[in-house]
Amino acid sequence: MSAAQMKGTPRSTPGISRTWCATLYAPAGSYTRWRVKFKAPHPKTGELVWTTRSPEQPTRTAAVALFHQIEAALDAETPVPLPDRADASVTMATLCEAYIEDCKERRLAVNTWQNRESRLRKHVVGNIGTVRVSKWRATHSRTVMSTAAQSVFSASGREDIRSDLAALRKLAHARGWLAATVDPLLGVTMPRTTSELGQHASYVPEELRPERRHVDAIAAVATDLCVNGTGRNEAVLRIANYGTLLRVAGYGGLRLAEQLGLRAVDIFPDQGWLEVNGSWVDPRAPEVEHRGPVKNWKLHRVPLPGSLMLELLPVIARSLGLQENASQQQVVNAQLRERARRTKLGASSGKTPWWAVEVDPAEEQWLFVDGSTGLPPSQEFLNTVWHKTRRELERRDPDNAWPDVIVVRNMRHHAVSFWRAELNAEWEDVAAWLGDKLQTVLNHYVRSGTDALRNAVTTLENY
Repeated sequence: MSAAQMKGTPRSTPGISRTWCATLYAPAGSYTRWRVKFKAPHPKTGELVWTTRSPEQPTRTAAVALFHQIEAALDAETPVPLPDRADASVTMATLCEAYIEDCKERRLAVNTWQNRESRLRKHVVGNIGTVRVSKWRATHSRTVMSTAAQSVFSASGREDIRSDLAALRKLAHARGWLAATVDPLLGVTMPRTTSELGQHASYVPEELRPERRHVDAIAAVATDLCVNGTGRNEAVLRIANYGTLLRVAGYGGLRLAEQLGLRAVDIFPDQGWLEVNGSWVDPRAPEVEHRGPVKNWKLHRVPLPGSLMLELLPVIARSLGLQENASQQQVVNAQLRERARRTKLGASSGKTPWWAVEVDPAEEQWLFVDGSTGLPPSQEFLNTVWHKTRRELERRDPDNAWPDVIVVRNMRHHAVSFWRAELNAEWEDVAAWLGDKLQTVLNHYVRSGTDALRNAVTTLENY
């Protein structure tokens, strides 16, 4: 079935008896955009050749308007005017803004496009933001990458910036802001890094995984600071149960946004596990929802040690409006009532599950909040609290000081080691509890040949 929607006046080409006409086509098959096909003079030879043009807005109205504009230019035998989107004054800063808007329209997770926005603002807009897109070349891209290398030390971080540039290139070509023949990333490649045979590029070395003594020591210091902290620990005091938060990270394997997104109704103390069904989103803009989806859009449950569940019980009780010394059954009953209330609200708004019902942020019964706002803390503030706690641990207990080479987000790697050592958990179960794909988990934690090497060393020790 033809995708042609409108045809213009039949026209002739000198020396050719067959006529042609401008035609408007709708998206079909491999063509994903509205387009107008017509003949225009070649910029060098002047010979009439077929060309196509798409409207800036992917709508029928915009396509019809473009079709009539082209028809009028052909009737008047004047050059077809370039659309506004091909304006040579468009800068890289404008291109970055357009890319973020495109991410929002494609309904990417808020954390995803906010992270991209931060990288673009710092590395692209900060270095080549005033450069016109039509003049964007490989030298500019190399400037971005070389400058980023001074502050982004991980290979994956630099690869993210390279991927952002590739996405900007694709959008610039699609909107006609950059000639299709120009490749601003030509020769801008990531250097290959040497790795051990048998390990994936995303493998997390054992020296970057915290040990149990590290997790327990820093959580204990955080708890003590929250209870007995002084004025110089004011930042830590704003998160009343920061030590519990660190234990949830270390023994539950939750990502930071998932930790901050935990609510009283997400913990099942009578079952011994918690459910990860959302993530906290820093509200950097009024239109941004405070709860985002879980990674990979997969809900998952995580088993917790009994001691940690007992530690969480008064936190849950307080969030539900109960006394902190409420019994487990009283807490469970209150949770059931709250889930039932949310289920009823969800049924009235189109069968929304209880965990996805939108509630005012101040009434979400968060477990870990910033005392000054009543909401989960921002990741920037939490990073400040982390470093204050880490320095305090180093002062109090140098033997168990947190290693400088291990970043706080690596706390979840301890959960993997804990599950494998204490529960003899299969990798499939570990992947399910982390909310990751099995292959991703294997890439992170398994290096082929390691066990065989250890066995060989043991066998040959007294050979």
